[in-house]
Amino acid sequence: MTWDVLYPRRSGLWPGRSGDQPIKYEPTTKHVVQVDPRNDPDLPQLGGWLESAGLVAYRPGVRATVRVETAAGELYVKVAGQSRMKRLANAEDRLAVALAASQAAQLALPISRYRGASVYATVAGHDLHSLLRNDASEKALVQCGRGIAALHRFGPLSGLPEDPPYTIEQWAEWVEQHDPSAPGELVDEARRVGRHFEFDTLEPKAVLHGDLHDKNVFVAGRAITLIDAGSARTGRPSDDIGMLAAHVVLRSIQYRNDPETGLRHAGVLVDAYLAAGGTALAANISAVTTYTLARLACLYRFRKKWHGVTEQLMALATERVA
Repeated sequence: MTWDVLYPRRSGLWPGRSGDQPIKYEPTTKHVVQVDPRNDPDLPQLGGWLESAGLVAYRPGVRATVRVETAAGELYVKVAGQSRMKRLANAEDRLAVALAASQAAQLALPISRYRGASVYATVAGHDLHSLLRNDASEKALVQCGRGIAALHRFGPLSGLPEDPPYTIEQWAEWVEQHDPSAPGELVDEARRVGRHFEFDTLEPKAVLHGDLHDKNVFVAGRAITLIDAGSARTGRPSDDIGMLAAHVVLRSIQYRNDPETGLRHAGVLVDAYLAAGGTALAANISAVTTYTLARLACLYRFRKKWHGVTEQLMALATERVA
């Protein structure tokens, strides 16, 4: 069996999809196993939810999100192993503390938690991903910049993991080993970007969302709401804002084949962030944006539908380190 989507991981089996069929991929043997979400041995509680709920997102053996229709409206339930859910609860509690006094950003918190599941109400507004796909106004990007700056103005909190080392070498190896159709120069260019990835160490650390892409940011009025806080950590604030800026560029390439508009929109986001007192350094934001463009070029080699964007993303990254 071939695969259409894979989610590489540092250890264990890789979740993925072949057509509409969920799969697990063994990266050593490259063997693929089909998975039935109703009988996932790593998520035994998921089957019970699927008796009355619809599957929204699913990474076999890792996590799932289901949508439940109730008389009061839609609810969303995250399902994962107990250790992952414990980390999520810890991250949500600490991020909520950091945002408690902010008028520009808030965190979507569960209305209930219990063994292996967290239940959330529908988030107000529109996710930035949808806004970007439909040619979002720059006002939404300004609101995002201000809201993220509000988060980063809080210093590091105890109980969150420290930032992991950035390495693009791992991504280059994964592409080289598992996507034989990838252009060889893409791997070489990824490694070249990685060699140029440097930081100004004077940037103060802060509480980070940790997985700040456009699907995790909702815009409503003059405030934003962040979701999916399971990757929250202490680190360089440029890691957050640079990651989001790169995703803004990605969406412009995906949906309009227009990287220049994406770069301009990313500039609006970053300028609003800095004007609102964001603590990331401008040079570091630029470095993270470049790195993330190269990382996304590698990541999207594992999403066959989007192979066409990978060379454009890597070309932008290499131009920025030339």
